[in-house]
Amino acid sequence: IIDTKLKSIESQMGTLSTTQLDQVTTNKNDITLLKKNVLVWIGDSFSDPNIVPLNWVPIVASGIHAELHSFAKSGAGFSKGLLFNTQLQNAIDDTTFDNASVKNIVLYGGNNDVYNYMNGSYTNLYNDALTFARNIKNNFPNAKVHIAVCNITGDFTLSAERGYGTNIYNAFSEIGQAFDYVPNVDQWQNMLSNSYLSASNAHP
Repeated sequence: IIDTKLKSIESQMGTLSTTQLDQVTTNKNDITLLKKNVLVWIGDSFSDPNIVPLNWVPIVASGIHAELHSFAKSGAGFSKGLLFNTQLQNAIDDTTFDNASVKNIVLYGGNNDVYNYMNGSYTNLYNDALTFARNIKNNFPNAKVHIAVCNITGDFTLSAERGYGTNIYNAFSEIGQAFDYVPNVDQWQNMLSNSYLSASNAHP
């Protein structure tokens, strides 16, 4: 449909005034932008290409025919390392793609936050997630958000993992930013044979 619309616009350009041509050019650029499909990835070592040599994240991008822009960094979380909010700000500031072309944002992580939230104190997490959701809503108007809480090492207790996910859910709900929650991502070790895992038994 978009390609047909572009051809229709191009066929009319020879008969238009300068003002109309400017508007057509704007419309054409808008349509081209809509066709572009950028995937922004926020995460930790599990999706950091410097830690995972045979990185699986590009496979996800290829599967949805997206241009990947990954900001994932080893040791990152909401509470430590290259913070998820800092990664998101880096994505906002990145001039190599237009924010309106971002169709999907993945937040994959949580394991590095475990010791900060094991005691059930989620105030900082909630506030950080509010900022994260607000920045997505204000800067990526066309993006779908997918959140996966990663508990590869098994250090999260079930209640801590639920509390972590629940506070993110509540923060996103307050901002009014929709997202998909991707369950059971801590089962990689059960799904993959050891031949696919590194010596840490955590990274593929």
